[in-house]
Amino acid sequence: MNVPSLIAEILRRLEQQFYAHLPRRDFKRDQDYLVAAIGTYGWECFQRGWEFDLDFIFQDLCRLLSSFKKSGTEITWMPIYLQNSIRQHIREHAEELQKSARANQTARLARKITDAAGLVRAIVEPSPIQLAASIYQDVKKLRRASMASDRATRADKQRQRALL
Repeated sequence: MNVPSLIAEILRRLEQQFYAHLPRRDFKRDQDYLVAAIGTYGWECFQRGWEFDLDFIFQDLCRLLSSFKKSGTEITWMPIYLQNSIRQHIREHAEELQKSARANQTARLARKITDAAGLVRAIVEPSPIQLAASIYQDVKKLRRASMASDRATRADKQRQRALL
């Protein structure tokens, strides 16, 4: 499993579980924000210096999604709810996740040492957590740029109206 397939699978599950009763355009409208919310997991772990396997992250996110269904909480906007839930989950389970990250880091270092080709690949390729964090940052930059262009367009239209 790689980061894009993890994101695609979580998006598929979100669409099937939480957007099934809504028009497809609602899911498409929220899709970029959902990708950023999923990337929050990687960003939060990256900030703490934790490294996890993608299977671990996938299982953790699936457990989180199933807890949404079990709780029966009314969700007004899924991207913000998901992002805040991921952050809260990481804060609440920080000690367990840190122990898991240390164990994962030890196993990862052992694999790097024993596999010379893996060592070269590890230097060239970013880790899954770094990829997820960069996705979060890229989507955040795109949203800021979009909002700035919207503001500029509105300002231009107001100036044109004032001239007329």
